[in-house]
Amino acid sequence: MSKRSNSSSYTIVVGTTERFLEWQTKFSVGVITGCSDKVRQTLRSCLGSIGIAMERYGLTDVRQIEEGHILRFFAELRNRGLSDRRITTYARAIRLLCRIMEREQMVPDNKSLTKGVKP
Repeated sequence: MSKRSNSSSYTIVVGTTERFLEWQTKFSVGVITGCSDKVRQTLRSCLGSIGIAMERYGLTDVRQIEEGHILRFFAELRNRGLSDRRITTYARAIRLLCRIMEREQMVPDNKSLTKGVKP
């Protein structure tokens, strides 16, 4: 059971407190299938970190994420000295989030964006 308070950007989730975008990124992906429990746990952790970073950038909804936000996030990861392997894991998490957002029609897909546009 989740509840979002109007007075803050935190979501109460059965005994834990998460920032809203942290919760929203994890929730929008739902149950991650086709991987081990460890990979699933790592991806959810990455998604939570992405949500926290996006809130730091002033966003209030995952639909507001733009290319510049993602580039800034990866620049921060590089500046923190994370390994290439760890940064790749964050990239996988972002790709997963984008695929889910497109599938759930939270954002327009490429076909609708290019409708009527000739190369």
